[in-house]
Order: sequence, then structure tokens, then C-alpha cells
Amino acid sequence: MNGTSPASFDEESWRAHYADADDGGARTSGIHLLDGPGIAAELPPLQYLCAELGMVAGGGAPHLIAGYGYSGKTVAAQAMCLALAAGRAVWGAHRVGRHKILHIDLEQGERLTRRRYQRLARASSIELHELGDDIALACLPRLSLAAEYVDTWLELMTGRDMIVIDSLRAATGGVDENESAIRVPLDMLTRLSEQTKCRALVLHHGRKPSGDGSGGGEDKFSIRGSSAIFDACDSVWVFVASKGEPVSVRQVKARSNGEPIDDFALVIEDVDGAGDDPTWGLSVRVHGVELIAKVREERAERAEERRGEADIRAVERALAKHPGALTTDLRAVTGLGGARLAAALLAMGDRIDRRPEQDGRVRRVRHFLVPGRPS
Repeated sequence: MNGTSPASFDEESWRAHYADADDGGARTSGIHLLDGPGIAAELPPLQYLCAELGMVAGGGAPHLIAGYGYSGKTVAAQAMCLALAAGRAVWGAHRVGRHKILHIDLEQGERLTRRRYQRLARASSIELHELGDDIALACLPRLSLAAEYVDTWLELMTGRDMIVIDSLRAATGGVDENESAIRVPLDMLTRLSEQTKCRALVLHHGRKPSGDGSGGGEDKFSIRGSSAIFDACDSVWVFVASKGEPVSVRQVKARSNGEPIDDFALVIEDVDGAGDDPTWGLSVRVHGVELIAKVREERAERAEERRGEADIRAVERALAKHPGALTTDLRAVTGLGGARLAAALLAMGDRIDRRPEQDGRVRRVRHFLVPGRPS
């Protein structure tokens, strides 16, 4: 794992306080009690699966990625698994060492999950067969986070650095996620992690945004279910995505790391391969969160352009049927407001023949389409 110990850290002394044998502490009914010297022993520095993401390694509470359906959380997690197993940059940006990773897929099924790993590997120039058992996948196993499977989880986690569980709901089918009891399986993962030093990364669904934009967002309240889920986790990242936009990622909890990292964006896109196959590869790349605002601005500009073009066509149709129409007539026929109608007439330029006329003290302008002018 990443991380080094400072010269002042007495690792042998620290490990002695956690040994099963005579360790200066005490055991009561199988419970290990630390005495004063054991509590005072200097702690090792934090180790990381990915330091830039604040993703702590070793024993401890699960990490959690939460997001509504199609927010990119699963494909991002798969890209992370590949990078950690291969020692490549996570999401094209964050360098990591090599780790042993296990992915428990309880939702997608073998074909979809394997195909996605193959596409991600191709786009990152990773040879899957060269990773050996540094990456492993179990698809739709008969397994849950119930106490009866604790020995199975212990076996799966032993010798691994991270285990990905997709998803919490699929792994806890008999537990209501809105009840505080949902914390029990997460706490089981914490105890197993402390024993094996394999950290769990759990994928969980977010709340569906309501029509007014509430009920879903980029904070802990967007996580579906009981607040006990948030409380039981070490670190939490929330994924939010709208159609046509990059994925917005916000770390809303960093218990061990201490300080959440800055918000960022993920761009998930197909990569063309030989023969112009648009589904040949798949990439996940980190960008600054400002990219989301830029995409939204560009999308708004394109929408404004399309609306302006539609307004011009509406004016053209109206004048074709009602040559010489006054401004008030055009507003009635097209249904356009004053500002949008004025913008359309201005944009049409010399395609409009404007003929002012005086009716007593009232000055009016009649509008005609100019024949032969390109639209």
C-alpha cells in the first residue's frame, strides 16, 4: 500500500499492542482491552488506496459512493478498480500503487460487467490477462451481508486491499434501508475490514430529484435511506449527473482523512477503436468542476439558438399567410412575446421588407417577406 512511516514511529511496539498473545492489554470474554500504554502507542500514518480522492486504505469503516441511477457510479467504480489493480492513474489523473481488488456485482450480471471492464481496459491500454488475480470479479453470487455469510465475507476479503460491493440494497435485501438497522451490515464490514485490512467500497442509490429540483442534490441528504448509512461510513462521495452533462462528484464525508477534497467532474465517454466501432472502448476522466458550468452554458446557448431559429420560421410562416401584417398581428399569429418577435425580425434582416405607414397620429409598420431572399 502507499504511504511511509516516519522515523519516530515504532511499528513493532504498536503491533505488539494488537497481537493476539501477551500484548500488555487484557482480554475479557474474548474482548481485547487496551491499557494505557496500548492507547498511547504511536499510530502509524494513514495509508491510502488513492490519496488525491481521500480514499483511506486498511482496516476501517466502508467508503460509500452514492448516486441516482445512470449517474455513472458503477462505471466509475469499475474504472477505479482497474486502475488500482494495474497501478495506473485513477480516472486518468490520480496515481496509485498496485492493489488487490475484488468486485462483487449483485446488480448488473456477468455479460454487462465483463464487457464494461474489457472496454475500460482497452481505452486505458491495460491488458486484463496480465493483472492475474490482482483483480477479481464475482457476478450475482448467492451472497448477502447477513450474519450467516460472515465467514464467506471474511474469506473473500482476506488478502485483498479493497472489495467493491454493488450495491448496498442488493446486498441487504431483507433490511429496510429507511430503518436504522441498515447500519448493522455496514458495521459488519467495518469489523471484517479491521480484521483483514481490506477496505470496502459500497455503491448505493441516491434520492430521485423531484420536479422542482429538490429531494436530490450533492450532499448527505441526497443519499437514499436512513441517516445511519451516512453515519456508518468512513468517506462518502455523491455522484450527480444530468443528461448531456459531466458527472458532478462531491465528497460529503471524510472521517479518517479529515477534510473533504474539492468538488470535481467526471467525463464518461465512448472511445472509437479499429473499424470505427464507437463501443470499442470506454473512458472515465477527471475534469475541474467548472466544466459542468461551461457545458451548461454552451447547452443554454445552443437552446437559445434553436429557439431563435424556430421563432424565425414562425414569422416566415405567418408572413407567407398574412403579408403586410402589423407587429400586433404577428404577435397574435405566432404567439411570440414582444422581445422574441423583435429579436426574430431583427435576425431576419433584409429578408423583411418593412413599410411604414401613417394613420393620423399613429405610425405603423407593415411587414412583407422579400421574394428570393435565402432563409
